[in-house]
Amino acid sequence: MEYLRPDFPELKIKDYRVYEAYRAGVSSQLQKEYGFLARLWCRSANWILFALLSDGIAGRQATVQTVRNPRNPFRFRKEMTQTKGISLATHISVLMRWYSLRECSINETSKLRGFFIKVQQHLLQPAYLKATHNAPILNRIFLQEWDYVQALRVTQSSDYQTAGKPMTQVFGTLMAACGKDDASMEALRHMGHALGYMVFLTGSVKRYTADKQAKRYNIYLRNNLSYEAAVENAQRQCYQAASEVVRAYYTLIILFHREIVANILIDGVEQMITNLSNTGKEII
Repeated sequence: MEYLRPDFPELKIKDYRVYEAYRAGVSSQLQKEYGFLARLWCRSANWILFALLSDGIAGRQATVQTVRNPRNPFRFRKEMTQTKGISLATHISVLMRWYSLRECSINETSKLRGFFIKVQQHLLQPAYLKATHNAPILNRIFLQEWDYVQALRVTQSSDYQTAGKPMTQVFGTLMAACGKDDASMEALRHMGHALGYMVFLTGSVKRYTADKQAKRYNIYLRNNLSYEAAVENAQRQCYQAASEVVRAYYTLIILFHREIVANILIDGVEQMITNLSNTGKEII
């Protein structure tokens, strides 16, 4: 599920081209560093934000190069060359996909889909092991919060902050990794906590029907809320968290890509929240 996307109609053409070049750069780096399967299964628009933030705050100007489009060798595309921000985004992409598959393997009720998830895990394991070597600190926080999630399955907490803690801690750590000094890392960590809480609330709403049918733990089901009440609750809490994101954003000094980052964190987040009620039903 892609949460941290730009609001494309509000992007300037030059900013859209930069965003697409970063997206192509992350995709290309995934294949170079982790292999074709990682590029195929781990790509997500969510993590482009981390590349933009890391390079923008550090003042790293990536170089655009023209390469053949892997989908159509007769066409060319623009992509960013490797930067520290792009490398960070590729590590995050692999780790997030790996732990997402672990979560799916536990929740999946279909034997056939469960089998394909296990196969995908097996094929991605070399990429995951390489990512743990490249980003050991990030993997450590994933493992810590994974254990916390498993404990939540047993305790079945009805407190929103407690249930959302794993996602807030993960996003806080990931965002802080984009900073270059203590001040920027602290602001980014605060922003990441708020973003992680919004992702947790939004994901809980989108999984509402599936969790209800499978009798799995869901914070809204635990609090005996209907789907409509869950959407209303999520939107209210997300708007409160979004104000914290905006407050943290305006304390950051971003030398490059500020307009794109602002679009994702302000316009894109608002679109994510409003889309909860526009769907009219849960998306599986």
